[in-house]
Amino acid sequence: MNTKFAFDYFPVLHTERFTLRDAQELDCHDLLALYSDERVAQFLPLEPFKSVDDAKEEMGWYKRIFTEQSGLRWMIEDTESGRVIGTCGFLNREAVHNRAEIGYDLHPDYWGRGVMTEVARSVIYFGFVDMQLNKIEAKADPQNEGSIALLKKLGFQQEGLLREHEFEKGRYVDLAVFSVLNSEPLARESAPWIPLDQLNDDDKIWAGTKIRQYNVGLHVTDKQNDYYDYLVSYIYGNADHLQLTNLSKGEAGNILCVIQKDLPNHYSLASKLKEMVGLDYTYVQFD
Repeated sequence: MNTKFAFDYFPVLHTERFTLRDAQELDCHDLLALYSDERVAQFLPLEPFKSVDDAKEEMGWYKRIFTEQSGLRWMIEDTESGRVIGTCGFLNREAVHNRAEIGYDLHPDYWGRGVMTEVARSVIYFGFVDMQLNKIEAKADPQNEGSIALLKKLGFQQEGLLREHEFEKGRYVDLAVFSVLNSEPLARESAPWIPLDQLNDDDKIWAGTKIRQYNVGLHVTDKQNDYYDYLVSYIYGNADHLQLTNLSKGEAGNILCVIQKDLPNHYSLASKLKEMVGLDYTYVQFD
């Protein structure tokens, strides 16, 4: 079983196209562009942003919920452009009951591209595996068809309807309640992908996880084989078993490293993983 995330650092997550990280002061203008759009604010309990000060206030809330350990909010950074295009994360965390609520927003320029499906799966995985949540909840305006479709795609089930539950923008609004449980099959169907060339020493690989590296049709070189031997010796003293498959010399294939023993604390293999050849094609998947 993994060591439970303790809010002692802000985790950086990576998907195939996006980097999920904490908010920085330079993100204010991207957040202003996001939340000043009426299409984004339509189903949110806030008015469209008018100034950078509004964005700074929003970022202050992100920092507060992390400090209070009641949630965390990731900036969705387009890895290719460096632009922050949305946010996603947890709020209203109930530590005693191991549950939290997921929330997300995305700039309309990126709607219809599968962005939030990709991002939310990574966030949900972190919630269930690293935060050890039992239940993730979500609330959506019944008229927000896009959000409801996303939740159903992610495996959420509707629990009910909260009638006139919140007073927003001069009116009472209903909220549909959804949830997904850690024990349900769809909850872990897609683990996050980490491009090795984006992996930092601050990014932690947790004991007890599976690490999959796909070399996408390229040959396994002598240098890589030497590296695998080194990796086995490095892990061996800390794990009951580490298994490497499809490592025939000179043959392309999938590499699966399984660390079966839980360690007291998480540790970083980033610098060692970066010793591998072909960082331009190599990805790691945790599941």
